[in-house]
Amino acid sequence: MTQSIKKELLFKTTEGNPVYKFRIPNNTGDYVDVTNYGASISGIYVHRPDMSMEDLAGKSSFSSLTGVNTLPILGGSLGKVLSDTVWVIMEEGENHVLFAQELNGADSPFGVSVKVGLRITWVNLNRLIVDIFATPAEAAAVNIEGNISIDSSGKAFGICTFCPFLADSSGNETPVAESAYKGMAFAPVDCETPVFLNHSEEIKPMIELADDKSLLRLSVYSTFDSASCSKGEAASRVNIKAFSSGEEQLKKGQTLTHRIILGIDYIQPVTEDDEVEPTPLSCLL
Repeated sequence: MTQSIKKELLFKTTEGNPVYKFRIPNNTGDYVDVTNYGASISGIYVHRPDMSMEDLAGKSSFSSLTGVNTLPILGGSLGKVLSDTVWVIMEEGENHVLFAQELNGADSPFGVSVKVGLRITWVNLNRLIVDIFATPAEAAAVNIEGNISIDSSGKAFGICTFCPFLADSSGNETPVAESAYKGMAFAPVDCETPVFLNHSEEIKPMIELADDKSLLRLSVYSTFDSASCSKGEAASRVNIKAFSSGEEQLKKGQTLTHRIILGIDYIQPVTEDDEVEPTPLSCLL
């Protein structure tokens, strides 16, 4: 049976702008909550193997303007400007919402006016799809970034990568085959990982996070060429970031588009009857 999005008014700002929560379900009863305040994800509700529900975002909803938004999807210089603003609701589909904002040249980090769009889609098999758009009014060097914040309370995530290269803070590249991540080995997520690089412009697998206790696997695909992961200050959150390694030169009116896909899976434990050993790629098949 097809589910439908539920829309709820959370509050109005002092300027009278309405802030809504959209609950987007899929056909298995899992759902995400998103809000036009900062274009943010406020809940990712999925069923564990025992059929209990878990909120991977760790936040139920926004009820009032109580402080700085800590869960915006848009990161980088644009995120700093737009994470605490009310976005315009452009479209409400069967399984997605589209938000938009426009910055004038004085407020834009690119020095020119820019239109920004963010579409959040939730589909069956618990795949979260985020599309980010940026269109400058004049020729400009543009850089956009996407963030997904996960509640890691009670979890000890390890991370592996499908990317061929790592990059340090100076941009120097090293083959993954010469690192602790070679052979798709998992390493603990401590503070901040290196930048994982794959220069292909296609949608491709970038990284996977795994928690052995809960059997949770998080797979990240992206059209960006870079991805990294870090722990939040309280060490109870893991922040996944996808971004471009450099600025992208756009002409007047040209639109830059990037996509991030987060796949959420619980891997069944291995038994003696299993004939094939699972691999880190199992959740992608």
